[in-house]
Amino acid sequence: MGWRDKISNALSDKGYIAMSIILQATLSSLLSSENTTTFTVFCPPDKAFFTPKYPQPPLTLLKYHIVPTNLDRESLESSLPYESKIDTLLRGHPIVVTTSPRRRHASINDVKVTEWDIYNDGRVIVHEVEDFFDPAFQTLLYPWYNSNNDKNGDNNEGIETTVPVTSGSATSWVKDLVMEKNIVMLLVVVSFGFRPMRSLLFLP
Repeated sequence: MGWRDKISNALSDKGYIAMSIILQATLSSLLSSENTTTFTVFCPPDKAFFTPKYPQPPLTLLKYHIVPTNLDRESLESSLPYESKIDTLLRGHPIVVTTSPRRRHASINDVKVTEWDIYNDGRVIVHEVEDFFDPAFQTLLYPWYNSNNDKNGDNNEGIETTVPVTSGSATSWVKDLVMEKNIVMLLVVVSFGFRPMRSLLFLP
């Protein structure tokens, strides 16, 4: 029995039927072009497939759930700092560690890791997550991670544990965006408010 069959059977035996079938059909082709021999797969449960959003997840979304390095429980719960960037097989679209000291569980892109080591042979590790990772999470809250030009803090495993100083935190970025929208709305209101006065003064 090949390693792909072992992974598929392990997932199937534990009730992850959808991902078992998908990985059986696609895992070899997904990993064939990679230069590394170790991978971590984040596996959504079957119920995640029975939603209008991802009934048949595209290959690009599957790549977003595979990391070309081994990430064990210790790494995700304590070793990797909050907001660490982790590269995936979907080039230019990393996932982000959102485990914080206030939480009692590890999470990625604000999606909880619900079961550890569904499969682990030393080369491939599979963890269960409660839902699919949404690439929009990283794109909207950590847009500076889209750039592959800044390699500061990167190690050989595609993990970046530092956030660029000029970028600020995700929270500050959201606040800046909200502030910008509020300023635009204020200008619109002021502009419309002055129109009646201009008409009374016969101004053009």
